Amino acid sequence: MMRIWDIENGHETRVGGKSVIMCKRAVWSVRYSPDGKFIATAGDHRLKLRNSRNHELVDKVQNCFLDKSISWAPNGKSLATSSCEGKICVRDVNKLKLPVHP
Repeated sequence: MMRIWDIENGHETRVGGKSVIMCKRAVWSVRYSPDGKFIATAGDHRLKLRNSRNHELVDKVQNCFLDKSISWAPNGKSLATSSCEGKICVRDVNKLKLPVHP
């Protein structure tokens, strides 16, 4: 399970009085996009992208492999994952369902 915490006050982030639970299953890697607008998580055969402000799910990609690591390109145009099976997948971020102005 993955939750978001505010490092300034040490409290769990809450929206509408409820905890923000990003993922309910195993999460192996978490990365903010270079511009800080998105949070990408890898784990449990899924790549998930969330809006970093309101934590809403933007896109979810089902994988055949168990992704353990995730990394954004410095320009934010691609996202790479590596798996327990030794596979590497590079995705074009423009092909994911990202909003124009999150």
